[in-house]
Amino acid sequence: MAKLEYQNGIAGIKNTKNQYIEVTPAYCDLFRYETPSIVRGLSEYQIADHALNSPYYPGECMAEDFIQQDEYVMCGNSCFIFTLEMIHEQLVASICHKYPYFENNKLAGTVFQMMLLPDITPQVTSSYLNNPNVLISKHTEKYVDVFSLAPARKYNFTQRELECLNYLVKGASAYDAALKLGLSKRTVEFYIRNIKEKIGINKMTEVVAKVISEGIVN
Repeated sequence: MAKLEYQNGIAGIKNTKNQYIEVTPAYCDLFRYETPSIVRGLSEYQIADHALNSPYYPGECMAEDFIQQDEYVMCGNSCFIFTLEMIHEQLVASICHKYPYFENNKLAGTVFQMMLLPDITPQVTSSYLNNPNVLISKHTEKYVDVFSLAPARKYNFTQRELECLNYLVKGASAYDAALKLGLSKRTVEFYIRNIKEKIGINKMTEVVAKVISEGIVN
């Protein structure tokens, strides 16, 4: 029997066929199963049908997203994933660590560990979306948009454009922003033109008011 070392949190092991072979009691609490023994042998599709169906993203598609992640891990990769899920109709955010599971030095499946994030704010969400070391799944992107957790996605702002905006809303000039960012004034002015075009506003004071009102920047 597979044994989880991580017993005090939300975690589990799946085999190479994406069937659950062990989960922790905390996992059962989150997904509303009475005991870990009930989960053993269930497929990702059965878990999704039990807990993850929502009007925004089908449970079957959720299962396929998780299977795709597991296939990536079973190629010998370890990864951190920022994930948003509707678990029994409640939005839950977490950072999930996945890595290969071995038995007798042979690949036998995947291990996952979930750390719940208590505050799901646009600032927290953006920090993970812009982190190149964190994977983002399709269902997470969907829920980010449904719950407006990353307003900047609506305009497809780049990270540099957002950095410029952060200085501009504080009253900095293009020259000041350039100094802070280590860029030329001309480059910052290029970003400002892009920002105005994406929002559809030419006046900078109106741009600032809009991005603040929509929660794109503080």
